Amino acid sequence: MKTNSITFQWPVPLVCASLALLLAARASACTWFEFLNDKKHPFIGRTMEWPTDLNGRITIVPRNYDMGSFKTDYGFVGMSHGKDLFFSDGMNEHGVAVSSLWLESEYAKKQPGSLPLTELVRRVLGKTKTVDEAIAFIKGNKFHGTSPSVLGGNELKQHFAITDATGRSVVVEFVKGEPKIYENKVGAMTNDPTMINSSRTGRSITPRNLTRRTSRL
Repeated sequence: MKTNSITFQWPVPLVCASLALLLAARASACTWFEFLNDKKHPFIGRTMEWPTDLNGRITIVPRNYDMGSFKTDYGFVGMSHGKDLFFSDGMNEHGVAVSSLWLESEYAKKQPGSLPLTELVRRVLGKTKTVDEAIAFIKGNKFHGTSPSVLGGNELKQHFAITDATGRSVVVEFVKGEPKIYENKVGAMTNDPTMINSSRTGRSITPRNLTRRTSRL
């Protein structure tokens, strides 16, 4: 696929599964997942359950593209929302994929040099090639809360699933303004609660105590 004379080489199974599942059926909360097939190719997918129209568009961003606040090093394709090009999901030409789901969080106060949270997804996609590079970028910056136009003045609050072409996946959450990084060994992420609480809930469920209530957690 060519855009602006730039050739994009995508890991085909990953992008097909990702884009198809962006259109998945409605459920009660956003859910993200990852799995490896029998050839060890990573597949990711998500549902998007938001009560209003987020004006989503599949958007292709080429290399060396001026995003206004920075210029991309790598091309990526993603789902953008609204006139301010807020990206909820995407994958770049090196196989780094990011998905954001809602989580009540506390970000850093706005200060000189800090970045609005809406910059995180598109900068990881436009500037990093691996999970390690994404982690280094996030830890090297401060992110403050912001309100994209599509949220009608409400503050954006999110956590992030980041995966690379090897299949490695981490979850990034913000606690008291600082990023917390968790290896995503279960290959899943939902909205609230936090990754730690989700893992505790998962460990507490056994065939003996599985009920209709726990099956919905």
